Amino acid sequence: MKALFIVHNLTLGGIQTQALALAKHLQSRFGFNIDFQCVGTSFEEYTKLLDESGISYKVNKNLSSIFDEDFYHLNFAKKLQLLLRLRNDLAKEKYDVVFPYSATKAINFIYKFAGIKLSFWFERCGHDNPKPLY
Repeated sequence: MKALFIVHNLTLGGIQTQALALAKHLQSRFGFNIDFQCVGTSFEEYTKLLDESGISYKVNKNLSSIFDEDFYHLNFAKKLQLLLRLRNDLAKEKYDVVFPYSATKAINFIYKFAGIKLSFWFERCGHDNPKPLY
């Protein structure tokens, strides 16, 4: 099984600590292959923990488009274009499950279209989805 964790930044924050603990549990107990993706900064202290755990990570520019405040001011067609680009990016990786600690509304809107079987909804952090998706 392949799991994706989406966090805003790869830093030593509370969300990232929780995500890493769950990822390590899924990896050791159930043999999951784990990926982390973020849209913002990454700190060496945190990425070192990911490296030590054998967890891959990257900054996803397609993911960052839905975090931009301007996203919510775009017309529906442009929003759909950005969501489809993100869907295509996620579909390439063939994830089985996604844990969106950030961008929950957008990810839960598109995960099935990306071939991902299951998504867990984590409603965290005030900067996440400041305006309606539609």
